[in-house]
Amino acid sequence: MKANLRIILTSLLRDKIFIGLLALNIIASLASFFLGSAAIVESSEMATVFSSACARGISAIGSMIFVGIYVQRLYESKEIEAALSRPLSLSKLIFSYWLSFSILSVILNLPVIVLIYSISPLKNYAFALWAFSLLLENLIIVAASLFFSLSLEKFGNSFFISLGFYILSRMAFFFDQIASRQLEESSDSLAYFYKIIIKIIGTILPRLDLFAQSKWLSTPDIEPSGLGIFITQFIIYVPFILCAAIYDLRRKRL
Repeated sequence: MKANLRIILTSLLRDKIFIGLLALNIIASLASFFLGSAAIVESSEMATVFSSACARGISAIGSMIFVGIYVQRLYESKEIEAALSRPLSLSKLIFSYWLSFSILSVILNLPVIVLIYSISPLKNYAFALWAFSLLLENLIIVAASLFFSLSLEKFGNSFFISLGFYILSRMAFFFDQIASRQLEESSDSLAYFYKIIIKIIGTILPRLDLFAQSKWLSTPDIEPSGLGIFITQFIIYVPFILCAAIYDLRRKRL
C-alpha cells in the first residue's frame, strides 16, 4: 500500500489542477480579506469572517472538482479496469486514493489557515477548533466525492451529486428544525409522512453545519461546538462511505 500511496501522491502533486486550486484558494481568501477590510466598523472581524467563509466553500468545491476530474481520467486511461482485472486488494486501493486526496486537501487548506490566523482578532481555542473542523470537513467531502466519482465515472454527474450532498449536509440543521416545527403543528397524515421523511434525511446526513463556523473567529462570547462532535462524525461517515466505495468496485469486478 505504501508504494501505491507514493505513486498516487506523486501523480496528484504534479497535477496542474491542484496547483490552480491552491492558487485560487489563496487569491480568493486575500480578495475576501480586502473586501472585509473595507468595512467601516469592525473591519478585522469582517475580513476574518469573509476570508474564512470563502476558504471553506472553495476548499470543499475544489476537492470535489479535483477528485472528480482525476477519477474520470482513471476511467478514461483504463487504470480502474486494469485494477479490477488484477487480484488486488480493493480496500487498500480505495484507502490509498482517499489518503492521497486527503493529504492534498490538507495541503490546500494549510496556507489559508495560516493567512486567516494572521488576520484573526481571536487566536484561541475557538480558532484551533475552527481549523481542525475545517480539515475534518474536507476529509469527509473527499471520501464522498471519491465514492460518487467511482460510482458514476463521469465528472459532471459526480460533481453535482457531491455538491448536492455538501449543500444538504450544510442545511441539515434547517431540515431538522423545519420538520420538528411542522410535526408539532400539522395533523394531516400525508403531510406528516413527508415531514417524517425530511426529518430522516436531516438525521442521516453528516452535520457539516456544525463544522468551521466563521462566527467562532469574530465573536469571543460564542461557545463553539465540541471537539467530540467532529471526531464522532468523522469516525462514522468516512469508514461508511469508503466501505460503500469498496462494495461498488467489488460489484463492478463481478
